[in-house]
Amino acid sequence: MAMEDDDLDTFARIENLLRQDSEISHHGRSLQMCEPTQVGLRVGRTRRNAIYLQALCHLLKVFRLNPKDPNIYMLVGLIMLRTGNYDQLQQILFPISQGVDKSKFGIAPYSDNILIEEATAVRAIRGLVQRLEEGSIELSHSRGRAAGSCRSRTDQEQEKRSQAGAVKDCSVVYLTSNSTEDLTDLSHSLLLLQTHFFDLHGSYPVVIFHDGLSADSMRWIRETPGLLLDLTFELIDLEDQGAGEAARSAEDMHFFSEAPTQGRGYRGMCRFFSGPIFHTRAMRRMEFYLRLDTDSFLLAPLPRDPFLAMNATGGTYGFLARAVEPPSLCKDLHEVVRAAAEGLRGGQISSSEELLVHRGLLGRQQGRWDGSFFYNNFEISHLPFWRLPAQLEIFEALERNGSFLSRRWGDGPVRTLSLAFRGTERDLVRFADIPYWHQNLVLLSERSSDPRGRSDPSQAVDRRRSPPGDGDCHGPGLGA
Repeated sequence: MAMEDDDLDTFARIENLLRQDSEISHHGRSLQMCEPTQVGLRVGRTRRNAIYLQALCHLLKVFRLNPKDPNIYMLVGLIMLRTGNYDQLQQILFPISQGVDKSKFGIAPYSDNILIEEATAVRAIRGLVQRLEEGSIELSHSRGRAAGSCRSRTDQEQEKRSQAGAVKDCSVVYLTSNSTEDLTDLSHSLLLLQTHFFDLHGSYPVVIFHDGLSADSMRWIRETPGLLLDLTFELIDLEDQGAGEAARSAEDMHFFSEAPTQGRGYRGMCRFFSGPIFHTRAMRRMEFYLRLDTDSFLLAPLPRDPFLAMNATGGTYGFLARAVEPPSLCKDLHEVVRAAAEGLRGGQISSSEELLVHRGLLGRQQGRWDGSFFYNNFEISHLPFWRLPAQLEIFEALERNGSFLSRRWGDGPVRTLSLAFRGTERDLVRFADIPYWHQNLVLLSERSSDPRGRSDPSQAVDRRRSPPGDGDCHGPGLGA
């Protein structure tokens, strides 16, 4: 479906308005020749309203040339998010869908399966252009605004929730740096968590792990307009890379060659989520946690409390999607985990057909791993499972190897391999109707736009101010 003449005329009028604003013209010159991803870098760090408008109009021009480029929607969505236009954000991302995997382990690896419904995309962009022209979209840097009119539950409904098998010791966890970008995203993620989860299903504690937030940054997050959450901040040491020989001698290695943008901090994050998180002060008494990244966003009301759903299934690990790790970033990881698991079994892997390693989780070829893993920027974990002696042994083997730092082993692959050799299908719970966005992963359904959050989970269908710092639930056994 192509853009029509009146749409092109609208673009022309917007560009005329841009040329009349000297500030926009000055800051926008370098954007005119940028690729969408370069525009995203500028938008990600900006605090200038002029850049938002200039970048948006540039992306709309790119859309006219290639409406099937998913980067356009992600970056327009980023602008809508940063300016607090949450309703428009959902409309912009709705045309994106993920290819459906017919296997029992959920949707296909997301990076290879981004689809664009062009007719829906054109309608969404037309609506955006019209609102821009009318002035009904405010493109100003925002710490967040009210995300909708989700109703809060009454005391009676809260009592019903507590009688429905709720577990008390649950929390939502984040890990953030002190950077301006992370803190800005975190404030929006928290507001959407509050509006689309807690306002509907009751609140849980939120733990924000960090590696050095200033007092001003913590206060800035707590004072996000409209935010009413029970926040706990816990300092962790991402520089602690374990006692492995490879970690101790990492300065002499070329360990940044494969992933030069993912340095010590990122690698420390991977190690932290692979093991130490389960033994932090905040998690000591917890039974379940839901992990979100700072740039993880709940796009619409959740149809159910995921903690209740997880508890009801008796599952160990809840997930949304899978991805595939490049071979260069997981060299020897499968072999190290397998060897540790064999050591626990006296030199061989259990032949139990129930183990996920024998059920195709790691790929079609027995004894090999195809690199697929649970994309764990959204995950719900049952903490007692990860504190079992067998899991501790696997993590200690990884520590001795030292490759979290030297080879950038990721926490998602570690989590998946640990489950493969020690878990069964009964441990897995797939959430198919969580309206969610993280980078290039977008999961929305037709029912996600229902403001009452009363979508029928059984019918869910996967679709596709500035800071001071720098579903449908299948399980056990994935029963559907």
